[in-house]
Amino acid sequence: MTAQNDLDRTLGAWFHGDATTTPPPDTLARAIEATRHLRPRPALVARIGSSWIGSGENGVLSGIPGLRPALLVALVSLLALAIAGGAVLVGSRLLPHPPTSHVYLNEIMSAPDLPRPVGTPIVTTLLDGRVLVIPSYMPEVALLYDPSSGVSVPAGPMVSSDVVFGPAVRLRDGRVFVAGDRLSELFDPTTRQFTSVGPMLTARSLPGLALLPDGRVLVAGGVQPDDLNREIRTAELFDPATLSFSPTGPMSFQGGDMGTLPDGRIFFASSPNTEVYDPRSGTFAFAGVIPGTAGAAALADGRVVVVGPTGGLTGDDGSIGIWDPTRQTYEPINSLQHSLYSATLLDNGRVLVTGGKRAAWAGVFDPATEQVIEINAPATSRPTVTRLLDGRVLLLGGFDRGTESTVQVFR
Repeated sequence: MTAQNDLDRTLGAWFHGDATTTPPPDTLARAIEATRHLRPRPALVARIGSSWIGSGENGVLSGIPGLRPALLVALVSLLALAIAGGAVLVGSRLLPHPPTSHVYLNEIMSAPDLPRPVGTPIVTTLLDGRVLVIPSYMPEVALLYDPSSGVSVPAGPMVSSDVVFGPAVRLRDGRVFVAGDRLSELFDPTTRQFTSVGPMLTARSLPGLALLPDGRVLVAGGVQPDDLNREIRTAELFDPATLSFSPTGPMSFQGGDMGTLPDGRIFFASSPNTEVYDPRSGTFAFAGVIPGTAGAAALADGRVVVVGPTGGLTGDDGSIGIWDPTRQTYEPINSLQHSLYSATLLDNGRVLVTGGKRAAWAGVFDPATEQVIEINAPATSRPTVTRLLDGRVLLLGGFDRGTESTVQVFR
Protein backbone atom coordinates (compact mmCIF):
# COMPACT_ATOMS: atom_id res chain seq x y z
CA MET A 1 0.00 0.00 0.00
CA THR A 2 3.00 2.27 -0.29
CA ALA A 3 1.83 3.65 -3.60
CA GLN A 4 -1.66 4.20 -2.26
CA ASN A 5 -0.26 6.02 0.78
CA ASP A 6 1.88 8.16 -1.50
CA LEU A 7 -1.23 9.05 -3.46
CA ASP A 8 -3.17 9.84 -0.30
CA ARG A 9 -0.45 12.13 0.95
CA THR A 10 -0.02 13.81 -2.43
CA LEU A 11 -3.73 14.41 -2.97
CA GLY A 12 -4.15 15.53 0.63
CA ALA A 13 -1.43 18.12 0.25
CA TRP A 14 -2.86 19.17 -3.11
CA PHE A 15 -6.40 19.66 -1.74
CA HIS A 16 -5.14 21.61 1.29
CA GLY A 17 -3.10 23.96 -0.84
CA ASP A 18 0.32 22.67 0.25
CA ALA A 19 1.25 21.50 -3.24
CA THR A 20 1.55 23.87 -6.16
CA THR A 21 1.42 21.27 -8.98
CA THR A 22 -0.75 18.31 -9.88
CA PRO A 23 0.18 14.87 -8.47
CA PRO A 24 3.12 13.33 -10.42
CA PRO A 25 2.09 10.69 -13.02
CA ASP A 26 4.46 8.01 -11.62
CA THR A 27 2.82 8.21 -8.20
CA LEU A 28 -0.60 7.93 -9.80
CA ALA A 29 0.48 4.98 -11.89
CA ARG A 30 1.87 3.07 -8.88
CA ALA A 31 -1.28 3.71 -6.91
CA ILE A 32 -3.52 2.60 -9.76
CA GLU A 33 -1.54 -0.62 -10.24
CA ALA A 34 -1.68 -1.36 -6.52
CA THR A 35 -5.46 -1.01 -6.43
CA ARG A 36 -6.02 -3.62 -9.16
CA HIS A 37 -5.76 -6.47 -6.65
CA LEU A 38 -7.73 -4.81 -3.83
CA ARG A 39 -11.22 -5.97 -3.00
CA PRO A 40 -13.63 -3.11 -3.53
CA ARG A 41 -15.33 -1.69 -0.47
CA PRO A 42 -19.13 -1.79 -0.55
CA ALA A 43 -20.68 1.58 -0.94
CA LEU A 44 -23.94 3.22 -1.74
CA VAL A 45 -24.69 3.32 -5.46
CA ALA A 46 -27.33 5.23 -7.30
CA ARG A 47 -28.79 4.72 -10.72
CA ILE A 48 -28.91 7.67 -13.07
CA GLY A 49 -30.54 6.78 -16.36
CA SER A 50 -29.02 3.47 -17.37
CA SER A 51 -25.70 3.96 -15.53
CA TRP A 52 -24.73 3.12 -11.99
CA ILE A 53 -22.56 5.45 -9.97
CA GLY A 54 -20.67 4.12 -6.98
CA SER A 55 -17.71 2.01 -5.93
CA GLY A 56 -19.41 -1.36 -6.35
CA GLU A 57 -18.45 -3.84 -9.05
CA ASN A 58 -21.05 -2.43 -11.42
CA GLY A 59 -20.45 1.20 -10.55
CA VAL A 60 -18.78 3.67 -12.79
CA LEU A 61 -16.22 4.48 -10.07
CA SER A 62 -15.08 0.84 -10.15
CA GLY A 63 -13.40 1.62 -13.44
CA ILE A 64 -11.18 4.32 -12.00
CA PRO A 65 -8.17 1.99 -11.59
CA GLY A 66 -8.22 1.46 -15.37
CA LEU A 67 -8.14 5.10 -16.23
CA ARG A 68 -5.01 6.73 -17.57
CA PRO A 69 -3.10 8.90 -15.12
CA ALA A 70 -3.71 12.05 -17.16
CA LEU A 71 -7.45 11.44 -17.19
CA LEU A 72 -7.46 10.78 -13.46
CA VAL A 73 -5.62 14.02 -12.86
CA ALA A 74 -8.23 15.82 -14.92
CA LEU A 75 -11.06 14.27 -12.93
CA VAL A 76 -9.41 15.15 -9.64
CA SER A 77 -8.92 18.71 -10.86
CA LEU A 78 -12.60 19.00 -11.77
CA LEU A 79 -13.55 17.64 -8.35
CA ALA A 80 -11.30 20.17 -6.62
CA LEU A 81 -12.85 23.01 -8.60
CA ALA A 82 -16.33 21.81 -7.68
CA ILE A 83 -15.44 21.65 -4.00
CA ALA A 84 -13.85 25.10 -4.11
CA GLY A 85 -16.86 26.56 -5.89
CA GLY A 86 -19.19 25.05 -3.35
CA ALA A 87 -17.13 26.47 -0.50
CA VAL A 88 -17.29 29.93 -2.03
CA LEU A 89 -21.05 29.62 -2.51
CA VAL A 90 -21.65 28.41 1.02
CA GLY A 91 -19.29 31.03 2.45
CA SER A 92 -21.07 33.80 0.60
CA ARG A 93 -24.33 32.73 2.20
CA LEU A 94 -23.03 32.21 5.73
CA LEU A 95 -20.58 35.07 6.16
CA PRO A 96 -21.98 38.59 6.69
CA HIS A 97 -21.43 41.13 3.99
CA PRO A 98 -18.84 43.80 4.80
CA PRO A 99 -20.37 47.02 6.12
CA THR A 100 -20.93 49.79 3.63
CA SER A 101 -20.69 53.52 4.28
CA HIS A 102 -23.85 55.49 4.72
CA VAL A 103 -24.78 57.64 1.72
CA TYR A 104 -25.35 61.13 3.09
CA LEU A 105 -27.72 63.73 1.67
CA ASN A 106 -26.07 66.46 3.77
CA GLU A 107 -29.30 67.69 5.31
CA ILE A 108 -30.74 67.99 8.81
CA MET A 109 -34.32 66.80 9.14
CA SER A 110 -36.84 67.10 11.98
CA ALA A 111 -37.95 63.99 13.89
CA PRO A 112 -40.61 63.34 16.58
CA ASP A 113 -39.81 65.27 19.74
CA LEU A 114 -38.94 63.64 23.03
CA PRO A 115 -41.77 63.37 25.61
CA ARG A 116 -40.03 65.74 28.05
CA PRO A 117 -37.35 68.47 27.93
CA VAL A 118 -33.77 67.20 28.20
CA GLY A 119 -31.70 70.39 27.79
CA THR A 120 -28.32 69.40 26.36
CA PRO A 121 -28.41 65.74 27.41
CA ILE A 122 -25.82 63.01 27.76
CA VAL A 123 -26.44 60.63 24.86
CA THR A 124 -24.93 57.17 24.32
CA THR A 125 -25.63 54.84 21.39
CA LEU A 126 -26.49 51.26 22.39
CA LEU A 127 -25.66 48.06 20.53
CA ASP A 128 -29.26 47.62 19.32
CA GLY A 129 -29.35 51.07 17.69
CA ARG A 130 -31.30 52.85 20.43
CA VAL A 131 -29.79 55.65 22.47
CA LEU A 132 -29.67 56.28 26.21
CA VAL A 133 -30.65 59.88 26.95
CA ILE A 134 -29.79 61.40 30.36
CA PRO A 135 -31.18 64.95 30.70
CA SER A 136 -28.79 67.70 31.76
CA TYR A 137 -31.24 68.56 34.54
CA MET A 138 -33.35 66.03 36.46
CA PRO A 139 -30.87 63.33 35.38
CA GLU A 140 -32.76 60.71 37.35
CA VAL A 141 -35.39 60.73 34.57
CA ALA A 142 -33.47 58.93 31.81
CA LEU A 143 -34.96 57.77 28.51
CA LEU A 144 -34.39 55.08 25.91
CA TYR A 145 -35.02 56.59 22.47
CA ASP A 146 -35.42 54.54 19.29
CA PRO A 147 -34.35 56.65 16.26
CA SER A 148 -36.03 54.24 13.82
CA SER A 149 -39.50 54.69 15.34
CA GLY A 150 -39.22 57.88 17.38
CA VAL A 151 -40.55 56.04 20.44
CA SER A 152 -39.18 56.74 23.93
CA VAL A 153 -39.54 54.63 27.05
CA PRO A 154 -38.37 55.39 30.60
CA ALA A 155 -35.03 54.02 31.77
CA GLY A 156 -33.99 53.81 35.34
CA PRO A 157 -34.43 55.41 37.76
CA MET A 158 -30.84 56.41 38.32
CA VAL A 159 -29.37 55.48 41.70
CA SER A 160 -27.34 58.55 42.62
CA SER A 161 -28.75 61.96 43.48
CA ASP A 162 -25.76 63.74 41.93
CA VAL A 163 -26.85 66.95 40.27
CA VAL A 164 -24.04 66.93 37.72
CA PHE A 165 -23.40 63.81 35.68
CA GLY A 166 -20.45 63.72 33.39
CA PRO A 167 -20.18 61.96 30.05
CA ALA A 168 -21.07 58.33 29.42
CA VAL A 169 -19.40 55.59 27.38
CA ARG A 170 -20.69 52.26 26.09
CA LEU A 171 -18.71 49.26 27.27
CA ARG A 172 -17.78 46.30 25.11
CA ASP A 173 -20.55 44.15 26.62
CA GLY A 174 -23.22 46.76 25.79
CA ARG A 175 -23.61 48.30 29.24
CA VAL A 176 -23.09 52.04 29.71
CA PHE A 177 -20.72 53.60 32.23
CA VAL A 178 -21.90 57.01 33.52
CA ALA A 179 -19.57 59.20 35.56
CA GLY A 180 -21.21 61.08 38.44
CA ASP A 181 -19.83 63.66 40.84
CA ARG A 182 -18.89 61.07 43.43
CA LEU A 183 -20.60 57.81 42.52
CA SER A 184 -20.65 56.41 39.01
CA GLU A 185 -23.32 54.14 37.59
CA LEU A 186 -23.74 51.29 35.11
CA PHE A 187 -26.79 51.06 32.90
CA ASP A 188 -27.86 47.62 31.65
CA PRO A 189 -30.01 47.86 28.47
CA THR A 190 -31.41 44.35 28.99
CA THR A 191 -32.98 45.24 32.34
CA ARG A 192 -33.21 49.03 31.80
CA GLN A 193 -31.77 49.47 35.28
CA PHE A 194 -28.93 51.54 36.77
CA THR A 195 -26.59 50.22 39.47
CA SER A 196 -23.99 52.22 41.39
CA VAL A 197 -20.24 51.57 41.22
CA GLY A 198 -17.42 53.26 43.02
CA PRO A 199 -16.70 55.60 44.57
CA MET A 200 -14.00 56.86 42.24
CA LEU A 201 -10.56 57.43 43.69
CA THR A 202 -11.06 61.17 43.22
CA ALA A 203 -14.44 62.88 43.32
CA ARG A 204 -14.70 64.81 40.04
CA SER A 205 -17.34 66.51 37.91
CA LEU A 206 -17.37 66.48 34.12
CA PRO A 207 -14.31 64.26 33.54
CA GLY A 208 -13.27 62.95 30.15
CA LEU A 209 -14.12 59.32 29.39
CA ALA A 210 -12.57 57.00 26.81
CA LEU A 211 -12.97 53.28 26.21
CA LEU A 212 -9.54 51.62 25.99
CA PRO A 213 -8.66 48.63 23.75
CA ASP A 214 -8.65 46.24 26.74
CA GLY A 215 -12.20 47.20 27.74
CA ARG A 216 -11.32 49.46 30.66
CA VAL A 217 -12.44 53.09 30.82
CA LEU A 218 -10.09 56.04 31.20
CA VAL A 219 -11.55 58.67 33.56
CA ALA A 220 -9.44 61.81 33.22
CA GLY A 221 -9.44 65.37 34.44
CA GLY A 222 -12.59 67.25 35.39
CA VAL A 223 -13.27 69.79 38.10
CA GLN A 224 -14.01 69.72 41.81
CA PRO A 225 -17.70 68.91 42.47
CA ASP A 226 -18.02 71.76 44.98
CA ASP A 227 -15.93 74.27 43.01
CA LEU A 228 -16.19 74.11 39.22
CA ASN A 229 -13.26 76.53 38.90
CA ARG A 230 -10.78 74.10 40.50
CA GLU A 231 -9.25 71.84 37.89
CA ILE A 232 -8.32 68.21 38.51
CA ARG A 233 -5.23 66.88 36.80
CA THR A 234 -5.39 63.26 37.84
CA ALA A 235 -6.72 60.22 36.01
CA GLU A 236 -7.94 56.75 36.92
CA LEU A 237 -9.10 53.56 35.23
CA PHE A 238 -12.45 51.82 35.69
CA ASP A 239 -12.41 48.03 35.20
CA PRO A 240 -15.89 46.68 34.28
CA ALA A 241 -14.80 43.13 35.14
CA THR A 242 -14.03 43.95 38.78
CA LEU A 243 -16.11 47.15 39.13
CA SER A 244 -13.04 48.80 40.62
CA PHE A 245 -10.97 51.94 40.03
CA SER A 246 -7.17 52.17 39.89
CA PRO A 247 -4.80 55.15 39.42
CA THR A 248 -3.03 56.04 36.20
CA GLY A 249 -1.31 59.10 34.81
CA PRO A 250 -0.97 61.81 36.12
CA MET A 251 -2.01 64.41 33.56
CA SER A 252 -0.05 67.54 32.78
CA PHE A 253 -3.17 69.59 32.01
CA GLN A 254 -6.85 69.52 32.93
CA GLY A 255 -7.99 67.63 29.85
CA GLY A 256 -10.82 68.48 27.51
CA ASP A 257 -12.13 67.26 24.19
CA MET A 258 -10.90 63.76 23.40
CA GLY A 259 -10.37 61.49 20.45
CA THR A 260 -9.37 57.83 20.27
CA LEU A 261 -6.51 57.33 17.82
CA PRO A 262 -6.32 54.21 15.60
CA ASP A 263 -3.45 52.80 17.70
CA GLY A 264 -5.53 52.95 20.90
CA ARG A 265 -3.96 56.08 22.39
CA ILE A 266 -6.21 58.90 23.57
CA PHE A 267 -5.81 62.48 22.34
CA PHE A 268 -6.70 65.29 24.75
CA ALA A 269 -7.29 68.83 23.48
CA SER A 270 -6.87 71.09 26.50
CA SER A 271 -6.46 74.46 24.82
CA PRO A 272 -3.87 75.72 24.29
CA ASN A 273 -2.06 72.47 25.11
CA THR A 274 -2.59 68.90 23.99
CA GLU A 275 -1.43 65.60 25.37
CA VAL A 276 -1.75 61.94 24.49
CA TYR A 277 -2.44 59.07 26.89
CA ASP A 278 -0.77 55.74 26.12
CA PRO A 279 -2.69 52.85 27.78
CA ARG A 280 0.33 50.53 27.40
CA SER A 281 2.50 52.65 29.68
CA GLY A 282 -0.25 54.45 31.59
CA THR A 283 1.37 57.82 30.96
CA PHE A 284 0.44 61.17 29.43
CA ALA A 285 2.81 63.02 27.09
CA PHE A 286 2.75 66.59 25.78
CA ALA A 287 1.64 66.68 22.12
CA GLY A 288 1.79 70.30 20.96
CA VAL A 289 -0.16 73.53 21.08
CA ILE A 290 -3.53 74.33 19.51
CA PRO A 291 -5.91 77.33 19.57
CA GLY A 292 -9.27 77.34 21.34
CA THR A 293 -11.11 74.05 21.02
CA ALA A 294 -14.66 72.86 21.60
CA GLY A 295 -14.74 69.61 19.61
CA ALA A 296 -12.40 66.98 18.22
CA ALA A 297 -12.87 64.09 15.76
CA ALA A 298 -10.15 61.46 15.23
CA LEU A 299 -9.72 60.39 11.59
CA ALA A 300 -8.87 56.90 10.38
CA ASP A 301 -5.33 57.98 9.43
CA GLY A 302 -4.56 59.10 13.00
CA ARG A 303 -4.99 62.83 12.47
CA VAL A 304 -7.53 64.76 14.54
CA VAL A 305 -9.88 67.45 13.29
CA VAL A 306 -10.11 70.17 15.96
CA VAL A 307 -12.84 72.83 15.90
CA GLY A 308 -13.59 75.68 18.24
CA PRO A 309 -14.27 79.37 18.67
CA THR A 310 -11.64 82.02 18.21
CA GLY A 311 -11.19 84.67 20.87
CA GLY A 312 -12.43 82.44 23.71
CA LEU A 313 -15.72 80.72 24.31
CA THR A 314 -17.62 83.94 23.61
CA GLY A 315 -15.95 84.50 20.25
CA ASP A 316 -18.08 85.01 17.17
CA ASP A 317 -15.71 83.30 14.74
CA GLY A 318 -14.62 79.68 14.55
CA SER A 319 -11.67 77.71 13.29
CA ILE A 320 -11.07 74.26 11.85
CA GLY A 321 -7.63 72.71 12.03
CA ILE A 322 -5.90 69.34 11.94
CA TRP A 323 -3.52 67.91 14.54
CA ASP A 324 -0.87 65.58 13.13
CA PRO A 325 0.24 62.79 15.52
CA THR A 326 3.50 62.16 13.64
CA ARG A 327 4.84 65.69 13.91
CA GLN A 328 2.62 66.64 16.88
CA THR A 329 1.74 69.89 15.18
CA TYR A 330 -1.49 71.75 14.55
CA GLU A 331 -2.28 73.24 11.15
CA PRO A 332 -5.14 75.76 10.79
CA ILE A 333 -7.32 74.93 7.80
CA ASN A 334 -10.43 77.13 7.77
CA SER A 335 -11.63 80.25 9.51
CA LEU A 336 -15.40 80.69 9.64
CA GLN A 337 -17.70 83.46 10.81
CA HIS A 338 -19.42 81.01 13.14
CA SER A 339 -18.40 79.94 16.62
CA LEU A 340 -17.98 76.15 16.42
CA TYR A 341 -18.65 73.72 19.26
CA SER A 342 -18.88 70.14 17.94
CA ALA A 343 -17.19 67.83 15.42
CA THR A 344 -18.64 64.40 14.56
CA LEU A 345 -16.87 61.90 12.32
CA LEU A 346 -19.10 60.47 9.58
CA ASP A 347 -18.93 57.04 7.95
CA ASN A 348 -17.47 58.52 4.76
CA GLY A 349 -14.50 60.12 6.55
CA ARG A 350 -15.94 63.62 6.53
CA VAL A 351 -16.82 65.59 9.67
CA LEU A 352 -20.14 67.17 10.61
CA VAL A 353 -19.42 70.52 12.26
CA THR A 354 -22.03 72.47 14.21
CA GLY A 355 -21.93 75.86 15.89
CA GLY A 356 -23.28 79.36 15.85
CA LYS A 357 -23.59 82.01 18.52
CA ARG A 358 -26.40 84.33 17.49
CA ALA A 359 -27.88 81.70 15.18
CA ALA A 360 -27.33 77.96 14.78
CA TRP A 361 -25.05 76.82 11.95
CA ALA A 362 -23.83 73.51 10.46
CA GLY A 363 -21.44 72.36 7.76
CA VAL A 364 -19.59 69.28 6.48
CA PHE A 365 -15.79 69.41 6.47
CA ASP A 366 -13.87 67.21 4.01
CA PRO A 367 -10.31 66.51 5.27
CA ALA A 368 -9.27 65.37 1.78
CA THR A 369 -10.09 68.69 0.07
CA GLU A 370 -9.99 70.83 3.25
CA GLN A 371 -13.24 72.42 2.16
CA VAL A 372 -16.42 73.08 4.15
CA ILE A 373 -19.88 72.64 2.63
CA GLU A 374 -22.51 74.68 4.48
CA ILE A 375 -25.81 72.85 5.05
CA ASN A 376 -29.16 73.83 6.57
CA ALA A 377 -28.82 74.92 10.17
CA PRO A 378 -30.12 72.94 13.15
CA ALA A 379 -33.35 74.15 14.75
CA THR A 380 -31.66 74.66 18.13
CA SER A 381 -28.42 76.06 19.47
CA ARG A 382 -25.87 73.63 20.88
CA PRO A 383 -27.78 70.35 20.70
CA THR A 384 -26.04 67.15 21.77
CA VAL A 385 -24.66 65.55 18.59
CA THR A 386 -24.24 61.75 18.42
CA ARG A 387 -23.56 59.42 15.50
CA LEU A 388 -25.93 56.44 15.26
CA LEU A 389 -24.99 52.88 14.33
CA ASP A 390 -26.44 53.27 10.82
CA GLY A 391 -24.22 56.29 10.11
CA ARG A 392 -26.82 59.00 10.60
CA VAL A 393 -26.29 61.66 13.26
CA LEU A 394 -28.76 62.49 16.02
CA LEU A 395 -29.15 66.05 17.37
CA LEU A 396 -31.04 66.22 20.66
CA GLY A 397 -32.20 69.20 22.72
CA GLY A 398 -30.47 72.54 22.86
CA PHE A 399 -30.13 75.80 24.75
CA ASP A 400 -33.06 77.68 23.23
CA ARG A 401 -36.15 78.06 25.39
CA GLY A 402 -38.93 75.74 24.27
CA THR A 403 -36.62 73.54 22.18
CA GLU A 404 -35.11 71.35 24.89
CA SER A 405 -37.04 68.29 23.64
CA THR A 406 -36.30 68.81 19.94
CA VAL A 407 -35.03 65.84 17.90
CA GLN A 408 -33.29 66.20 14.54
CA VAL A 409 -31.40 63.80 12.29
CA PHE A 410 -28.53 64.51 9.92
CA ARG A 411 -28.63 62.13 6.99
